[in-house]
Amino acid sequence: MKQIELTEMVLKMRDADSISDAEQEANDKVWYNRCHLAMKEELKNGELKLVKKWKPEYSGEKFITEKSWKECLKAGKRIEKKYGKKNLIVHSDFDWGITNGRLETLRWVMGEDWGILDT
Repeated sequence: MKQIELTEMVLKMRDADSISDAEQEANDKVWYNRCHLAMKEELKNGELKLVKKWKPEYSGEKFITEKSWKECLKAGKRIEKKYGKKNLIVHSDFDWGITNGRLETLRWVMGEDWGILDT
């Protein structure tokens, strides 16, 4: 870790790989909650419909193709295996704010503009 002295304060700077790894973890956690878990719930209660093939008339409606859903499930399993399911689920609005703030800050450190929370 690189150290920078500012008067009496010493800042320990993390390397680019550590920052990139932390950004990927935050991105995975946001995606898992925002997309994976949310889509599971929407499918369960009928808000999202599973279709074999995408058609132009589906535009504006909530549909997902079987192929896309299988890929989503596969990605969710990969992320669960990597971090552990209990470490992924955000339980409160406060925790959701912390998780999104962490992602945005790490992206800013890596050169992104503020407000970029795409997953």
